[in-house]
Amino acid sequence: ATLERAHQEHRVFTLLAVLSGGAISVSAILFLPVITVEQRAAVGFLLTGIPAAGVAVSQASRYIIGGYALAILVPASITWGQVYPDQAIGMSGLALVYSAVLMAVAADNEKMVLRSIAIRHERDRMVLELEKSNDEARSAMAKAEQSAQARARSSGRSSPAACRYRWT
Repeated sequence: ATLERAHQEHRVFTLLAVLSGGAISVSAILFLPVITVEQRAAVGFLLTGIPAAGVAVSQASRYIIGGYALAILVPASITWGQVYPDQAIGMSGLALVYSAVLMAVAADNEKMVLRSIAIRHERDRMVLELEKSNDEARSAMAKAEQSAQARARSSGRSSPAACRYRWT
């Protein structure tokens, strides 16, 4: 049930990322055709930089960053292609390659996060085993000490030499 819930939450986050990216790409669709060349360059830089920042907050999910990046870059590329038809194919290709690179980075992050979790689980397991071993050692030491004290008491009562030294 917990794993299914995690998958469901991941799907929700992916959908929210697509919606967020789509909301950002609306600016490209609305404003790229009507702004100056310099402003287009600035918006282009922002539209390519925003998905890169998304890698840092995508929870190491290539699906979340893929949805987010594609939702921003595909509409922006289409709009750019409408404004500059001679650049349409190149821009679309670059947007797809850039999205693939971002997804590869997110996949690497995902592997690193999973490895980190595995290392933490292994460390926790080793700490628990060590604590259990220490408890067993303490228990064995306490039993050995009690046994030694019991032998000392029993040997002290039955030994005639011990009695002689006690009374003198």
